[in-house]
Amino acid sequence: MSQLKSELKEGLRGLGAELVGVASLDRFEGVRPNEDPRELFPEARSIVVLGRAIPRGALRGTEEGTCWGVYRNFGGDVLSEYFLPRLTYHATRFIEDRGWEAIPMHPYPPDTQPMGVPVAEDRVAPNVVPDIRYAAVAAGLGEIGRCGLLLTPRYGPLQRLHMIVTDAEIEPDPLFEGQVCDQCEECVKQCPHGALSADPREITIAGKTMLVSDLDISKCRACGSGQQSDLYDPEGEPDRLPAACGRACVAHLMDAGLLELKYQASFRKRDPWFPRSEA
Repeated sequence: MSQLKSELKEGLRGLGAELVGVASLDRFEGVRPNEDPRELFPEARSIVVLGRAIPRGALRGTEEGTCWGVYRNFGGDVLSEYFLPRLTYHATRFIEDRGWEAIPMHPYPPDTQPMGVPVAEDRVAPNVVPDIRYAAVAAGLGEIGRCGLLLTPRYGPLQRLHMIVTDAEIEPDPLFEGQVCDQCEECVKQCPHGALSADPREITIAGKTMLVSDLDISKCRACGSGQQSDLYDPEGEPDRLPAACGRACVAHLMDAGLLELKYQASFRKRDPWFPRSEA
C-alpha cells in the first residue's frame, strides 16, 4: 500500500492539505468502545487524518478583545465546514476509486457520547466518534500539550482536522518523537478561572506518553476570555484556542522559537486582556 499512501498524500497536498498522517488500527487498543473506529467499521485497517492551518491572524481580534467573529469564521466554521470537507471528500473518493471503502468524518466531540441505545446486544450505543486529537497523535502529526490541545511541530495548536476510516491497509506513519510543549505552564497561569489543573497527569497514546492538565469544563465555560462553544455540539468541550490559555500557548511557542513556522513579529504585542470581572 506504499504507492496508495504516496499518491494520496501527494494529491491531498496538491488540494491544499497542510497536514496528512496515517494510523493503523492497532494504535487504538484500549480506547473507549464509543471512540474505537473498529466499532464504527469492524473491517477498518487504517485512519487517515488530514488538516489545514488556522491563520494566526484569525486570533488577532480576540487577542485585542475587539472582535470574536473572525476566529469563529476563519478559525472554525470556514475551515471545518468548507475547506476540510472538500479535502476529506476528495480523499474518500480517491480511496474508493481504488476499490476500498472509506468513511469521511467530521471531528465531532467524543465527550458527549453516547446519544442513543444499542441496536443489538453485541453493538455499542450510537454514536461512535473517534477522538480527533487521539487520532492525530496516533497518525504521527504531533502531541497533546499541557493545555490539552493538539500541538504539531509546525503550527503548534493552530490547525483544524478531519479524518477518514478505511479498510485499505495503508502503511502507518511513525509517531512524532520530538517535543513541542516545554511545560512552561503559561496556559495554566493565564486561565482566569483556574480551569486547568496545576498538577498534570500522564496520558499515553499508542505508546507515546505526554503530560496534560485536567480541565474543569464548568470553570472553562464561565471563563469569558474568548473561548467558544464546540462547532458541532454545545455540550462538548469548549474551543479553547482563542481563550486565554490557548493564546498563551501560541504566544509562548512562537516567542520561544519552538515551532517550525516563523513570523516576522511576535504574536503578543501587549499584555493580554482579561474579562472585566477578573481584571
